[in-house]
Amino acid sequence: MSRNVLDVARRLMKRRKFADALTLLEGRSEIYEDNFDYYLLLGTACLYVGDAGTAMAYYNKARAIKITDMNL
Repeated sequence: MSRNVLDVARRLMKRRKFADALTLLEGRSEIYEDNFDYYLLLGTACLYVGDAGTAMAYYNKARAIKITDMNL
């Protein structure tokens, strides 16, 4: 059984391979268009690679989807 892309990205981030997780996630924007977890992972990966501006944009998209989530 193939793994979910978000699960693979989480595993990569736990191993501190943030650039690899970012590369994996960036190509999936059409599939995960309204997915809160997708944008939260993308924002976090961007922060760890040093791209705070893009991270803020992804966090804002996540906030628009689920404004009351405490993880954000």
